[in-house]
Amino acid sequence: MACQSELQSFVLMSGLGGGRSLFEAAGDRRLQTGRDSHQGSGAGIFVVPVQVYLQQAPSDDMKGCLLGVQNLVSWLGIFLSAVYIGVGGALLKFFFGATGDTQYPWLIFVSLAACILPICLFYRLPQVKRDFPTTEGD
Repeated sequence: MACQSELQSFVLMSGLGGGRSLFEAAGDRRLQTGRDSHQGSGAGIFVVPVQVYLQQAPSDDMKGCLLGVQNLVSWLGIFLSAVYIGVGGALLKFFFGATGDTQYPWLIFVSLAACILPICLFYRLPQVKRDFPTTEGD
């Protein structure tokens, strides 16, 4: 519960949600919590295999550099998602009036899904071929 209140404080301080928290703007809090858990599970199912691949692909001397870049890109993604939500909310208000961001918040998700869907459908990570040392008894 403390994590949600910290998130609400951040959202209020950052100006996202038009002076209200995203939880209040989205409607029923119980419904929002259920959606958040499904979105988090889906994101985890996607991101864990990608991170495992990225950690296994480089040689041993490059793993530290890769982890640093991976963390930087993760934080840039978090920042850009906040910008995307802010711009999307402003566009919804522009096109649908003052309450457009509270009436149609799902349009932000649909627009992002439309941008990411081709990447998910057509991009495939290359296979990593690693030679693992064998024991002499085999």
